Amino acid sequence: EMRYIDHVLDLQNYFKLNQIPYVMYNSLPNKLQSSNDDLIEMASHIDKTRFFRFESSHYDYVMAEKEIVSPNDPHPSTQGHIKWAQMIKEFIDANNLRTI
Repeated sequence: EMRYIDHVLDLQNYFKLNQIPYVMYNSLPNKLQSSNDDLIEMASHIDKTRFFRFESSHYDYVMAEKEIVSPNDPHPSTQGHIKWAQMIKEFIDANNLRTI
């Protein structure tokens, strides 16, 4: 969890300092379950307004929608990628995230 939060905050700060528009999402599940006060404090600084479905992931979506390559391969199918990308685009447009 510490590494995940650290990576997200590092990228977020880099993008903001360099005025680079960005949106983040989790490709795989990253549930924050720690009761450590320091981790909770660090996680509170993640800008969730620029994070598509922070509590979920692309993996969660394709599994729920059965948009996977095959029962033996849980990678997103072509449609799973297309639909996810469309939802991210809609999120960007609805929240005016093309600028900093």
